[in-house]
This record gives sequence, C-alpha cells and structure tokens, in this order.
Amino acid sequence: MPWRRRLLFVLAAAFMTVVMAATSIAPAYDVQGGAISDLGVIGETARLFNGSLVAVGALNVALAAVTSADLRFATAAPASARAVMVANATPIPRLMMVRSLRSCGCLQRR
Repeated sequence: MPWRRRLLFVLAAAFMTVVMAATSIAPAYDVQGGAISDLGVIGETARLFNGSLVAVGALNVALAAVTSADLRFATAAPASARAVMVANATPIPRLMMVRSLRSCGCLQRR
C-alpha cells in the first residue's frame, strides 16, 4: 500500500510541476486571474497541459484498478484469514472520529 501513496504523491507533484511550467511558458497568462483550464487552449501550452491531464488520469485509473483487484482479493480470503485481519485492525481512528463529532455537537448520544 505505501507504494501507491507515493505514486499518488508523485502524480500530483508532476501535474503541479507541469502547470507551473505551462504558466511560465504561456504568453500573457494571468496566474492570479486565469483558470488553469486556459492552459489547455493556449497554443504554446496546450499539448503539454492536455498531455499531462491524460497521463495523470490514465495512471489514476490504472492505480484504481490495481487497488480494486487487491481489495477483491482481500475480501475473497478465507474466513480464518479475515478474522486475523479484523483482529489486527485497530478501531482508534473510528473512535477518534466519533469523539470529535460528539465534541462539536454533530453527534448526540441517545
């Protein structure tokens, strides 16, 4: 699982790098007032920006397919293996979420 998180981070960093490079290449592009989708229609940056969108999107779909296959494999495990996975799981994040919802008044005790 950690390699997937790293890959998602690298994809996001690569996309942001491409956006920054495209904004520096585009003539008369207003960084503060222009939308980044404008980079996809400016002649000098259209291929770079649109190509990065397609590449990042394709890699995200591939990563989702791999993750989905892994999850199907994990849920198809025998009952004894699932019991071990559940026994090793920690409920602390859920408990922390419930406590934070109660503290803000979003979740009331009955």
